[in-house]
Order: sequence, then C-alpha cells, then structure tokens
Amino acid sequence: MDDSFRRLQEAAAAGAGSLGAGSGSNDQTMEYMLLATAACYLGVFALLGVCAFTSRRERQPPELPLRAPQFQDSGEQPFNKTPVADLDMVWRKAFLRKVYAILGVQLLTTTALVATMMMKGGADLITWVQSEGRWTMWTAMIGSFVSLFGLQCVRHRTPHNMLVLGAFTLCESWMIGTICSMYYANGMGILVLEALALTSIIFAGLTVFTMQSKIDFSVMGPALFVSLLALIVWGLFARFFFASVVASQVYALCGVVLFSLFIVYDTHMVLKQYSYDEYIMGAIQLYLDIINLFLFILELLGIKPRDD
Repeated sequence: MDDSFRRLQEAAAAGAGSLGAGSGSNDQTMEYMLLATAACYLGVFALLGVCAFTSRRERQPPELPLRAPQFQDSGEQPFNKTPVADLDMVWRKAFLRKVYAILGVQLLTTTALVATMMMKGGADLITWVQSEGRWTMWTAMIGSFVSLFGLQCVRHRTPHNMLVLGAFTLCESWMIGTICSMYYANGMGILVLEALALTSIIFAGLTVFTMQSKIDFSVMGPALFVSLLALIVWGLFARFFFASVVASQVYALCGVVLFSLFIVYDTHMVLKQYSYDEYIMGAIQLYLDIINLFLFILELLGIKPRDD
C-alpha cells in the first residue's frame, strides 16, 4: 500500500493543475454520485434506526429477565463477564442495536467527511497536505492511535467513551479522506465509489452469512492475528526491497481476503463472545475491518501496469 500511496502522491502533485475547466462536467457528475451514495447510506442507517429503536415497549417482556447483565457505570461496580449469547433475547437485541447503531454513525460520519474533502478539496487539498498541511496527517495518525488505546481505558465510562470514539472516528476519516482525495485529484474518483460499493456488498454478505451460520469462527483468531502481522511485515519489506506492480497486486489482494475473514471473525465475536458492556469495542472492531477492507479494495482497483 505504501508504494501505491507514494505513486498517487506523485501523480496528484503532477496533475494538480490539470483539472481545470475541461473536467468541470466530470467533477459535477462525481459530486452528484457522491451525494447520491451518501443519501443512500443515510437512508439505510435511518431505516435501521427506525427498526431498532421504535416500538421498543412492544418488544419489552412483562418482567425483567432473570439473567440480566450488570451495567458498569463506574469503576466500583462489578463487571459481568457473561457472553451476550448466554443472555436473554431482549438483552442480545439491545446489545446488537448499540453495536450497529454506533457503527452506522461512524460510517456515516466517515462517508460525509470523505465526500466533502473530495468535492470541496480535491487537488488543492492534496497540494496543501503535501506542503504546509503535512502536520494534519501526522496529527490524525497519532490521534488515531492515542484515541484507540484510550478507548481501552474508558470504554465502560459514559460519556467519556463516546467522546474518545468520536475523536478516533474523525482522525480515521481525515486520513481516509486524504487518500480518496488523491484518487479524485488524479482522475480516479470513480474507483472510490466502486470500492465503496464492493465493500458494502462484501460486508453485508459476510454479516448475513455469519449470523446464519452455526460454525464457531472464534478458532480463527490466532491465525488471523499471525496473518495480520505477516501482512504488515510484508508491506514494510516490499516498500524497500521489491516494489513492483505484481507485488502490490498480490499484497492488496491478500489484504482484501484477510479483512474479509476479519469481518466474519469479529461479527461472530459480537454475536457470541462479547459481554454486554463491550458494545464500544465491538463497533470499533467492525469499523476497522470495513475501513481496511475498503482501502485494500481501493488500492487493488487503482493498481495499473506500467507502460515502461
């Protein structure tokens, strides 16, 4: 990914001034497509919200279930380690509503910010980020890691967990928006929409498959962790020793396969293994899976054989 990212930077810098009046109609078409995509996502999340949060009293049982989870509002109360799959159905539904509602807000925020950066920033934004605005990428990168580790400390404390989660989402959205703006400035904005569509289809299909499957996917955890470490080491090694189109294609394809498997694994963990108070971590895991899958698909679509 690093080699493709570097090539996009060079192409965007070289072609920043070439997106003039001749590409006005294409820019306008891209804006309409991005707005339509964002509207579709907003409609889907609104529909999910209506289904999840309306008529809750009708679905509420007459009595409190015997095996109700213990909520952790402060550090002094005990924490229930019971997996959500072992709780009554009303608590399982409430847990899934929280996880996917948070995930929906994260994805909607990222989509809106990325679309705004692409349509309003474009080549000018990339030129600024590559010069005096370089600090924004470093700030977003460091802020993403700091907020992610901070969530481990405050994930059971409201509203601290939501504030840190919001900071993490904004940092990730800025980095993704910068990458997508590079594609847009280089005349490959349509690839962003294609990657978004493919990611949505893969995530929806794998989620439905995992929810309907009786297979215990928790055994995949160690293998996925080792594979992720191998992919990271491979990416760092390839950047310095054998950067090539074929290596980049294989690397991106492996990333797509790996994070597709992570979606299956993390969805299974959300459904079966997490305890009731771990809804923040469940949403974070799925969000990272979707974002990384999108970036690897985008990289795979953007790799083209060199003419020389």
